[in-house]
Amino acid sequence: MPPRVIQVAVPEPFRLDLTANVLRRLSTNVVDRYHEGHFQRLLGTAEGPTHLDVTQAAPDRLDVHVDGPFGGDVEALVRRMLGVDVDLAPFYAASATTPWLADLVARARGVKPPRYPSLWEAIVNAVVFQQISIHAASAILRRVIESLTPARSPDGLSLFPEPELFASADPAALRARGLSLNKVVALQRLARRLRQGQPHRRLLGLCRRRSRRRSGSRC
Repeated sequence: MPPRVIQVAVPEPFRLDLTANVLRRLSTNVVDRYHEGHFQRLLGTAEGPTHLDVTQAAPDRLDVHVDGPFGGDVEALVRRMLGVDVDLAPFYAASATTPWLADLVARARGVKPPRYPSLWEAIVNAVVFQQISIHAASAILRRVIESLTPARSPDGLSLFPEPELFASADPAALRARGLSLNKVVALQRLARRLRQGQPHRRLLGLCRRRSRRRSGSRC
């Protein structure tokens, strides 16, 4: 499939720089990259990775440069991943009544709450980042990712490992990258279950609705 550009309309206010860096969190992230106005990411599989390059062409428009065979709905994925359609108007109105918060919100106006592009990636981050510092967890996850899917783009991006790679990985090798035994066991068990059931991304929405109705519920 030839390289293509998809224009994505975004409701204002929206700032790609702030939102992409919230998703990225730290410079040790080798899956998401933001540099000089470009948010970059690999999608797909190791056999056929697709390179995304997102820029903010205007306050109300993103340009998504797509290079690769990814056959999914790129626009829908970008909108969900970057939180484009999340309405923060109620939050802006509520924060305006608290002076110290209002100043912070004004400086960060345009940032949207991003989401991981897949249920599996959300699970891995939730497990790896438990009970240790964000810096330690990010370094461990980077080592794990690079051991399973080495850099596959000129700008050094790595593809986030699919469940199959986690499920078949040597537990000792994952331990050597810094994961605890309990986390290795949990991730490999979950990877195998995902391979068997192939949960749809709608499960994320179902979990969110259930948590609203029943305090203390887990997904």
